[in-house]
Amino acid sequence: MNDFLSKHRLKELLQTNQRPCVSIYMPTHRKGDQTQQDPIRLRNLLDSAAQQLQDADLRRPLAAKILDPARRLAADPVYWQHQSDGLAALLNEDSAHIHRLPLQFEELVLVSDQFHVKPILPLFNSDGRFYILALSQNEVRLLEATKHHVDELALNDVPTSLADALWYDDRERQLQQHAGAEAGRQGGDQGVIFHGHGIGEDDHKNAILRFFQQVDRGVRAILNDESLPMVLAGVDYLQPIYHQASSYPHLMTRGVTGNPEQLSPEALHQQAWAIVQPSFQHECDKAMRRFQTASAHELGSKRIREIVPAAHAGRVETVFTAVGEQCWGDFDPSTYEVSVTASPGNGQQDLLNDIAAQTLLGDGQVYALPRQEIPDHAQAAAIFRY
Repeated sequence: MNDFLSKHRLKELLQTNQRPCVSIYMPTHRKGDQTQQDPIRLRNLLDSAAQQLQDADLRRPLAAKILDPARRLAADPVYWQHQSDGLAALLNEDSAHIHRLPLQFEELVLVSDQFHVKPILPLFNSDGRFYILALSQNEVRLLEATKHHVDELALNDVPTSLADALWYDDRERQLQQHAGAEAGRQGGDQGVIFHGHGIGEDDHKNAILRFFQQVDRGVRAILNDESLPMVLAGVDYLQPIYHQASSYPHLMTRGVTGNPEQLSPEALHQQAWAIVQPSFQHECDKAMRRFQTASAHELGSKRIREIVPAAHAGRVETVFTAVGEQCWGDFDPSTYEVSVTASPGNGQQDLLNDIAAQTLLGDGQVYALPRQEIPDHAQAAAIFRY
């Protein structure tokens, strides 16, 4: 089970003005005895969050209100039977955003002025997400995948077979034909002539094209403004028809060929990853080379005290930031001064998260990577726009 989280939605969460923001991350288990321990772990983390809210002098009733949605889930045994690899709970007084995601999080509880999103960011970089659209005339599946995992997404308002699509078409045609007949009776020989499906190969191809256009509209509604690659899985005959119907700009030219009805999600994932992986790695490698060039022209930096104010000013085009660790400190927007401390204190935040958040809000690219993969093993490395 995977709860869809788009970059668009992530940016909306970063723009919240309601404070305090509680961010909770924990590993979860898809099956086995550990699934029974996961709700206990969440309750313990919620108790830790309650203590942090109390230390921040928040009234107990308000703290309880903020944490209540997650506490209700902790008490729901059905919810824990359908998990992914990690749970992210982003809570404040106005809203609760709880996502089951294909990432193995370390346990973390933070109370701050903004949501802590850095653990989620690997979903959006080179080991991040992509989609698989498995198409046949009898079945449509939309899968969300990372390098290591795959989950099937719910398809709402999307016809899942050619027969379903044509049923809607036929009903619309009958209504139009009825209206045309009425107009003909009232105005002479002005009735409308309709041609049925299945008369010949061209008619069948046009029917499939209309079906795929309906699928495309439904998929675009789900993905919103996502910019992640999508791999098409289907027989050779259908793939060019869907490419003709598709308005998704990141549909990959190469697809998984064969009847996807005969392939499990895991089998589709294995073949699709072989297609997208070179593209992912190419983009990350290209960004690394751009950083080296930018550094030579004083448009790149590995210094936190330079990157933080640049991110707040919208100057960061691309940033590499270390996942799984924090850099505590504070940023004063009135003076653009940055302070760095060895441990968190009252009102301080993870500056690495702040860099990532501000870069995303400025439509920059964020790569959340293990520290050893960042240039010179720095905690962050940024390319500046100017």
